[in-house]
Amino acid sequence: MLIRDRMAALVVLVSSALVAEAGPLNPPAGPIAPSNKTLNEVEPSIPIGPVTTPGTAFAVHVISEPGAYHLVDHVQGEAGKAGITINASNVTVDLRGFEVRGVAGSNWGITASGLRGIVVSNGTVQDWDQSGIEMSEADARVSGVWSQGNALWGIRVRSGSVIDCTARFNGNSGISLGDGTIERCFAGGNGGAGISCASGVVSDSYCVVNGGVGFAGSNSMFRDCVAVSDNVGFDSIRHATRCIARNVGVGFQINDGGIVHECVVQGTSDIPGGAGIDLGNGASAINCRVDDPSAGGITALRGCLIEGCEVRNSESIAIFTSDEAVVRNCQVFDGDLVGIYVGNRSRVSGCVAARFGEIGIFAFGDSTIEGCTVADVDEEGIFVDAGCTVSGSTVDNAGGSGIFGDSRILIRDCVVRRVGLVGIRVVTNSRVVGCIVNDAGTIGIEASSVVEIRDCNVMTTEGAGISAGDTSLVEGCTLNNIKGNGITVFRYSTVRGNRLDFIGPGMASGSGIVGTGAGNAFLGNSISRADTGIVSVGSTGIIDNLIHACPVNISGGAGDVVQGTILH
Repeated sequence: MLIRDRMAALVVLVSSALVAEAGPLNPPAGPIAPSNKTLNEVEPSIPIGPVTTPGTAFAVHVISEPGAYHLVDHVQGEAGKAGITINASNVTVDLRGFEVRGVAGSNWGITASGLRGIVVSNGTVQDWDQSGIEMSEADARVSGVWSQGNALWGIRVRSGSVIDCTARFNGNSGISLGDGTIERCFAGGNGGAGISCASGVVSDSYCVVNGGVGFAGSNSMFRDCVAVSDNVGFDSIRHATRCIARNVGVGFQINDGGIVHECVVQGTSDIPGGAGIDLGNGASAINCRVDDPSAGGITALRGCLIEGCEVRNSESIAIFTSDEAVVRNCQVFDGDLVGIYVGNRSRVSGCVAARFGEIGIFAFGDSTIEGCTVADVDEEGIFVDAGCTVSGSTVDNAGGSGIFGDSRILIRDCVVRRVGLVGIRVVTNSRVVGCIVNDAGTIGIEASSVVEIRDCNVMTTEGAGISAGDTSLVEGCTLNNIKGNGITVFRYSTVRGNRLDFIGPGMASGSGIVGTGAGNAFLGNSISRADTGIVSVGSTGIIDNLIHACPVNISGGAGDVVQGTILH
């Protein structure tokens, strides 16, 4: 009982304290009354006029003291004068929806120089023979201003911010900021750049049909912006994210070391050197898309990264890079020329190139192509220069050769299907390992001298299965349904441990293994159902082979050594 009494007393004490602290819960009876204070009493501001801001021979109004000012009527310009000149730092000018309008021969609409803390907001500045707002030597914030029809810049500020502004039909740039932020602005019909920011951030802004470029900024980031029908959508910029360039000459020009990320280009016009995305040295394009470029889709200088990008309907090369580039996980479709074209010592991995008028993927010397797919191209599927490696890649339906390589080439674990000419072709000092060729228009695998062809599978060729030159090795390969000779070598070559079946059905020239020169070795091969099993011109070792169901088993020459060969 004692504990319960104490708890009840404590509740009463706390409740009394809360009531005393908070006061009554209900407001006094009756309607809420107005304060009867003017705007100037709530937030004191000086009206701009001939008494408070008297003019001079150079300006209609001059603000000489810090403070807040506002318009009470339109400002009409005069020839040879600025509209409002600000000569003090820490000045706020609220236009309150009024116009600052120039006349022929007038100077700037609103101007300040060498000052800080300037704010101009909420009105229109137009038709001045210089700039609408000229603060290229001042730090300022401009918001909610419409600047149009001025002979030079619409809004020009050294540093600060430009927010919720519109600049239209100005003779030079619409909005120009040296350092700071530009947000939710629109620029259209200006003679120069729509919006430029030398160093800062531009976001949620829109440029359309400006005479020079849409957006410009050598050291700026552009985010969620749109450029339409400008000569260059985004010119010489450092960073763009989630931006769109539509119907432009060039979509994005990215400076050295810059990045364009999750951006879209929709249509480019045919200008010399134009491209959807143009990357400087060491720049990157990540997860971008380019549709319908009349020139190149993405072009890049040395050391660039292009990753996760897509290009469609290019009239030139879809992706073009200089040396030492990385092109990774990209897709290119439906182009007139080449899908992906990279310079020396570059890497192309995980990419898809389909439906091109010439070559699917082209790589210069000492480059690597891995895990790529090429389909439906009119000429070569993959074309590589000397010293390149092609691995784990597929070519399906090429009008020319599937994979065409120069000297010192390694082609490993690749698949080639339905090609008009040679499945895989390499020159000297090259290796072809673990590859599959199915349905080649002429030769399955063709190589010149000093090559190694191992563990490959060649099926259904209209001509020879494998053809190699001097001092070559063909080993561990399987050939089926070959209409020409199965394996052909020239001199001093080794053909070992291969399996050949159904070679040259009904064709007198369809031999299993053919040596066209002396000094070859044919060792441990299995040949069945060829018109002739082995053909030699002489001085060849024919050892431990199995020949089955061939009308002619061996057609040899002088100096051949036949040993341990089983004939069925």
